[in-house]
Amino acid sequence: MPFGISSGPEEYQRRQREFLDGLEGVINIADNICIFGCGDTDEQARNPIQIHSFMGHILTDKGVAPDPSKVIAIQEMPKPVDRNGVQRLLGMYQYLSKFCPKLGKIVLPLRDLTRINVEFIWTDVHESAFNSAKDFIASSTILQYYDVTLPVTLQVDASDEAIGGVLLQNGKPVCFTSHTLDSTERNYAQIEKECLGHRYTCMSKWHQYLYGKKNILVHTDHQPLETIFRKPLSKAPRRLQRIMLKLQQYHFSVQYKKGKEMYIADTLSRAALANPTAMRTS
Repeated sequence: MPFGISSGPEEYQRRQREFLDGLEGVINIADNICIFGCGDTDEQARNPIQIHSFMGHILTDKGVAPDPSKVIAIQEMPKPVDRNGVQRLLGMYQYLSKFCPKLGKIVLPLRDLTRINVEFIWTDVHESAFNSAKDFIASSTILQYYDVTLPVTLQVDASDEAIGGVLLQNGKPVCFTSHTLDSTERNYAQIEKECLGHRYTCMSKWHQYLYGKKNILVHTDHQPLETIFRKPLSKAPRRLQRIMLKLQQYHFSVQYKKGKEMYIADTLSRAALANPTAMRTS
């Protein structure tokens, strides 16, 4: 296949899947192929492979961690000299966002440099954020593997400017997320922001984990939201009705918890990740 064809990656992926179709314990993403399974011999059982690199992630017996080579590449990136350089840097940070729940707060000064009509001036504040992010990346969190047999708990919170959430199983984090609200969303009432947080985490970030899952528990520190979700859809305000209607494809219940008991989601909502992924609105 010649280089430069826009549909080339998708076609290559389709051909690879056709080639590997029917093989148990084999998955692929483009030309990255992972083969896994249980050992049949005593020797294989005694000497399992405990660390495996796949698509920029390290898979271990304890969970998922970022590939050290990727972390080193980010740590050794030179200081950006223009707005495009900052955007590339934030894009690399986005790769580590699910492992570093507080990274967004650290890089907020850098994100300001990407705003339209803002002159690019690198100050000591930006230099400090740049260096602090490098240090923080070195201590990335190991995430637990998602287990389809275990119940799921979401902690979702919204602040004036952002949404934050964490997906938990057995009290351990499977993934983190944070999203900066746009200028329109920031004018929403607080209960609308909280409800928007549920739509963002369920539909835009964790749909593959939640769709078809039964008895999902969602914790919120906004007590009126618990009442709203218990009422018939027709009793909710119109803007909430639109959001709640899209959430009806998920089987979850909302439970109120005090903010001090939801410190992870509360922190993430006040430390939004830079360069957030656009929300899926369909």
